[in-house]
Amino acid sequence: MAATIEKELEEAKTKWQQTQQELDKTKSELHDVREELERSQSQLDEVLGELEQTHFELHQLKEKGEQQQSESNGEVEQELEETKSKLQETEQLLEQSQSQLGETMGVLEEYQSQMEKTTGTLEESQEKLQQKQEELEQVKAELAQKQSGSELELKKELQETKSQLYETKEELDRTYSQLDQVMGELEESQFQLYQIKEKGEVKHSEIDPKVSTEFEETKKQLHQTQEQLKKSNATVDRLTMKLANARGQLEGIGSDLEKIKAVYTAHVTKHLIHILLPTIQSESLDAKPHLKGSINQRKRIAQVAEYCIKGWSGDLIEIGCFRGETSKLLAEVAQKYDRRLIALDPWELGTQNCKGGEYETFLKNIEPYKDVVDIIRLSSLDEKAIALVKNRELCFAFVDGLHTYDACLKDIETVAHCQGIIAVDDLLWCADVERAFQKGAEIIQRSKLNFPLCREGYLVPSC
Repeated sequence: MAATIEKELEEAKTKWQQTQQELDKTKSELHDVREELERSQSQLDEVLGELEQTHFELHQLKEKGEQQQSESNGEVEQELEETKSKLQETEQLLEQSQSQLGETMGVLEEYQSQMEKTTGTLEESQEKLQQKQEELEQVKAELAQKQSGSELELKKELQETKSQLYETKEELDRTYSQLDQVMGELEESQFQLYQIKEKGEVKHSEIDPKVSTEFEETKKQLHQTQEQLKKSNATVDRLTMKLANARGQLEGIGSDLEKIKAVYTAHVTKHLIHILLPTIQSESLDAKPHLKGSINQRKRIAQVAEYCIKGWSGDLIEIGCFRGETSKLLAEVAQKYDRRLIALDPWELGTQNCKGGEYETFLKNIEPYKDVVDIIRLSSLDEKAIALVKNRELCFAFVDGLHTYDACLKDIETVAHCQGIIAVDDLLWCADVERAFQKGAEIIQRSKLNFPLCREGYLVPSC
């Protein structure tokens, strides 16, 4: 059921993303229509201004015609005709502008209607998503309760079975030892009888009664041992079957645990989407490739880090700090919750985007929070730096180091022990980083979450 719900959740998220893209496209087209409307309005204002000027000139000409009618009646009439002609042209232009304005208003109303419809679809998708998340929460609770009771009962039963199996094995060993002893005595008795018969030293009636009695007792003891061995074998078979059943139940619990992991991942993803949506909606696809999804990125990163601090133990880490604009926000969050920020960057002249002065700017930015910042001025690929990071408990990691496939993948592996969310920057414009993000998710077995309007991607943990 959890797998089905998770599939429906993925479909709902896909539908929401498509709706969001359609809404962004509609907003862009609406913006273009509004600009066109403003241009038409400006053109209309110009036409109206010209019309007023023409009316004013016509009024002046009429006054002038009344004063100088006797002297230049012919010239006034000619100028009046020209003015009337110009006025007619202006009125035609005005009618065209009004017609164009009417068409533009119709297009605008159509886009507004489409936008309202798209917004309604988006709200409906969000309601469905919320409903699926509630169903997932319920499934998670049921699975957790079932797994807890079944696991304890099965462990107890498995322990008892192991104990019985151990006791049966000891008993079987003792039986085999007794059997070996009896078999030895039997062989010795048979050998003695064989010697007696071969030599013919005595008749059958003269055989030592003690030897015959011992032989009969040995045969009887051998029979009892064989019966005991059969019972032991039956017990071993029964315990073996019981152990196989226990293993089958353990596999079932493993399957339930996988379902719980899926539900847990969906739970974390739901909260992550809730954090990301408000900031993503104001992003733009029209920006330059390396600036897409950057308007509210630092705010997003800080909010995700705060969510991780509330949910998991450990500190924050940023690989690739540059001038410290994001570091400052992460350090503020760390200080608020009495955690620490690990800032890992070589700040070495000539490395990626480092032209000098970046480290000094970084120190200036984190000055108010320097007491909670642990600076590691080494490459994230340095073995010493890797050892230092792996020795720290982490609840959130932001990977923004060297933008090559191997380096980014190595950084992801370095922070793989992070209990919370791992954010990886610049997926939108760097193909090597995007490939490392995909491969890293596969290696450290995490779910992926990234949006077309979100510059970074997120690796979501399972329980």
